[in-house]
Amino acid sequence: MTDARILVIEDEEELRLDLVDLLEGEGYNVIHRGDGGEAIAAIELYRPVLVICDVQLPSLGGIGILKAVRSSRKSPPAMIMMTAYGDHETVETLRNLGALECLIKPASYDELLAAVARHMPKEDGASEPADVAPPPSPAASRIEGGDGPVVLVVEDESELADEMTELLDSFGHRALSSGGVEDALQKLRAHPSLTGVLVDLGLAGESGLTLIQRAAEDAELLARGLRFLVLSGRTPDAGELDGLPIKPVGCLTKPARIADILDFASMVSSQG
Repeated sequence: MTDARILVIEDEEELRLDLVDLLEGEGYNVIHRGDGGEAIAAIELYRPVLVICDVQLPSLGGIGILKAVRSSRKSPPAMIMMTAYGDHETVETLRNLGALECLIKPASYDELLAAVARHMPKEDGASEPADVAPPPSPAASRIEGGDGPVVLVVEDESELADEMTELLDSFGHRALSSGGVEDALQKLRAHPSLTGVLVDLGLAGESGLTLIQRAAEDAELLARGLRFLVLSGRTPDAGELDGLPIKPVGCLTKPARIADILDFASMVSSQG
């Protein structure tokens, strides 16, 4: 077994242990953690040369780990991220934040092993960690302003919702997430700073269009000038959107490009 350590960070225990068994079967020295905060402590204590990290984690998400590793370590470990939200711009975002590779879940074992082999030190120890692109400039990526959330992500797939929220936060667009119409309305009423809503058309048991209709019936929300961007796995009929009391600024086909989501967030942040 090689002395070079790999740290696996995954909160789904069964998957985490499967990955550990797979890597140990290939002769790697593996440690694992299921919580983001515990993972940071393990990185400092054990100094792994490679980290395989899920983006969505309890306590501290994968993006937070990427940032913490880059800010606290002169020679950070190679970072391989796993994400459920696999458009090209999301992958590029993770790479810009320090990831050397980004695997789309569910990734095959062959994909994972190939990625590990690309970034583990050679047996003679001569290889150096690959160069990592610098993180985005705060001046270029963050929107200065108040502390309140600006964008509400309404998506019933909790992993996607949390990942989109974390990605928006990483670019300075303060965001919250919600899984349904009633909860979304409560959050909109509780946070007057929310001016943009990214809403999935097909929520579990209800339609995202219902949220738009309900928001238009609320005088306070209507007066706020909320802007809605619709996400959908299908192209909505023209009549569905034309008949809404608040016209969405657009409709994105899932999986949406993160660049389009960031453009929407920039628009509502600058006009909020």
